[in-house]
Amino acid sequence: MNCMHEAALKAFTDAQKQLTDISGRKEEKSAATTSIKADIEKKKREAMEARKVEEESHREQETLIPQEQAAREKVAELKSAMNSERSQGDVLKAVLRAKENNQIEGIYGRMGDLGAIDAKYDVAVSTACGGLDYIVVETTSAAQACVELLRKGNLGVATFMILKNRYRGIFRAVV
Repeated sequence: MNCMHEAALKAFTDAQKQLTDISGRKEEKSAATTSIKADIEKKKREAMEARKVEEESHREQETLIPQEQAAREKVAELKSAMNSERSQGDVLKAVLRAKENNQIEGIYGRMGDLGAIDAKYDVAVSTACGGLDYIVVETTSAAQACVELLRKGNLGVATFMILKNRYRGIFRAVV
């Protein structure tokens, strides 16, 4: 019986040891589960915050897109104006150079440069008179020679004020 008692005691001790081991593992697993649940909750909060940031970014992007388009349009408009001014400047330089070199006779110059405007009226007159950039020439042949010069140099276009054609009728009426 002693043998049986010892076997039962050993089985009991082994069972208690297994119970203690299982309880310890259960505690570890429970702690790990709690930690994992806390991590999951933390990740959920982070995901919600990330979604909020994403939504705010999308809203901000939606408001910035029209501003970007407006800015791009303004840049294109300014580039076009700058190119036009540069082209107009090149045209005027070429025509005035032809005048200085006596290449073409009968060129007077840019209409806006031929007269003086009082400073207090400058903006109003410049705005109202679009023809200030016209190039004043004496005859049709001078205008044609200027056009040919511009065409050969691929410099652009200009508008010419031809005095002989313009004032022919006025002088006849006065005389």
